[in-house]
Amino acid sequence: MPTVSTETYRERALRKLKQQPLVPAGAAATTVALVIAMTKMRKGQSRSFNNWLRVRIVAQGLTVAAVVAGSWAYGAARPLPEVDDTAVAQERVAFQDRLRVAEEVTRSESGLAPSRSVQVTGVPTAEPTPSLPISQSRRS
Repeated sequence: MPTVSTETYRERALRKLKQQPLVPAGAAATTVALVIAMTKMRKGQSRSFNNWLRVRIVAQGLTVAAVVAGSWAYGAARPLPEVDDTAVAQERVAFQDRLRVAEEVTRSESGLAPSRSVQVTGVPTAEPTPSLPISQSRRS
């Protein structure tokens, strides 16, 4: 069951800021470099404009590196959730039962095994009707 978060937008932003402080700093540096580059472009200073675009690329690359490093560090430090072994075992048994039923239905429909009624969650399925092999059915 998904958990419902009770933290506000501000609380979440502050928590994320504390977890990865380099990301907002890198985003701010990228924005500043882009704004300065735009002003240089408007003034017609193409050499300075190109330099500020390079600064923006470096700042953006460092921001992405900070995101990746922070995600890796936070992911490695976070403990794995506890798994209920009985629930996993029950789900595995239920899956194997569904798989067995599906395999029996497939075998009976394809004519590989003698047809018999298969119980699916307490409801018997109808006997499969014999059908022509694929090669014969395409000819007709």
